[in-house]
Amino acid sequence: MIRTRALVLAILLSSAAWAGEPAKYTPPTHEAFNRTATYPYVASEERAAKIRAGTPALRRCMPETEIRELLGAPDFGHVSSLDTETGPVPYVQVWHYLLALTDSGFKHEGARVVVWLHLDGKLRAVSVYNMAGLSDIPGLHNEKCS
Repeated sequence: MIRTRALVLAILLSSAAWAGEPAKYTPPTHEAFNRTATYPYVASEERAAKIRAGTPALRRCMPETEIRELLGAPDFGHVSSLDTETGPVPYVQVWHYLLALTDSGFKHEGARVVVWLHLDGKLRAVSVYNMAGLSDIPGLHNEKCS
């Protein structure tokens, strides 16, 4: 399923580049991350500190370039789709920043930050898992960034 979402993202990004728009950042896939990660996974102290320090500074509608400046590059990401009568429609980008994870699955016991972005690359919401002192940023469900 993630592979399909990554393919959809690649198609969207290539069509945007063809249309003369600047290319957008594409994070590594979960599969690509797993090819190099060992489990249990623990981020370096420097990376963990950057994620912990940058997360509270995230704000709704912040562009993806600023998110990467604050947190660094995500460990992996994908595009989630909505199922419609005509087939799946890309809905939101999801970036994963891992601090610790026991195995290659998406289990909630790992410490991580998940950044949800609108397809235009602006921050929609942030979910924080098992990281004392950090809070979620509620999503923009019916609001649009200007």
